[in-house]
Amino acid sequence: MARKRRLTRKELKEDQFAEFIGEVVFYTKHHSRRIVGALVVVIVIAIGVTFAFKERRAAEMEAQTILSRANFDFKQGNYQSALRTYAGIRERYRGTWSAADATFFAADAYFAAGKYDSSIVLFNEYLNQGKRREDLTVSALAGIAQSLEEKGMYEEAANSFIKARQEHPDNVLAKDMLLGAARCFRLAGEVDRAIEVYNDLIETYPGSREAELAKMQVLELEAGSKRGS
Repeated sequence: MARKRRLTRKELKEDQFAEFIGEVVFYTKHHSRRIVGALVVVIVIAIGVTFAFKERRAAEMEAQTILSRANFDFKQGNYQSALRTYAGIRERYRGTWSAADATFFAADAYFAAGKYDSSIVLFNEYLNQGKRREDLTVSALAGIAQSLEEKGMYEEAANSFIKARQEHPDNVLAKDMLLGAARCFRLAGEVDRAIEVYNDLIETYPGSREAELAKMQVLELEAGSKRGS
């Protein structure tokens, strides 16, 4: 009687693979309808995702075109026309970047029109959105502070300027934030705090135009304090 040969490791793997293929073929023959149905579902989902992406892209491009027209009206001083268009974009194209940008520009338009309560509301709304641009985020924080300053709420405005600078210390507007904070503290009659902010600017941004301006302001405030004492 011939001795039975043991299979090598390679032959075992090949045998296992062949067995697996056989099982797949058997399953496919007996569950073809279920498999086809699952494939159809996958294809439908893929088509839906592709369609949704194309729809979103088309909506974004359309909204950008309308936003450009609104921004042109804004620059021309046609604030009411721009605000109507911004509102339309925010309503019709929700979830797009253009709708988010329209919120910021609407706040800016309200500020330019002297409607500071409305500008504060929309600047805050922009800051609470999921879609925000870094540069517009800083400008929105500054816009809130400037709106408070225009309303005569100087201490609140100063603290808003400081908050904006603390959250974005490396932003190009950081020096202007400190100037704004010092100016508002001065308007609020808090001279010592104004000088403190000016000195912060001088030490943090030496040699800058804003630092030189701050030095002059400190000399003026200190001279005024000496005259008053």
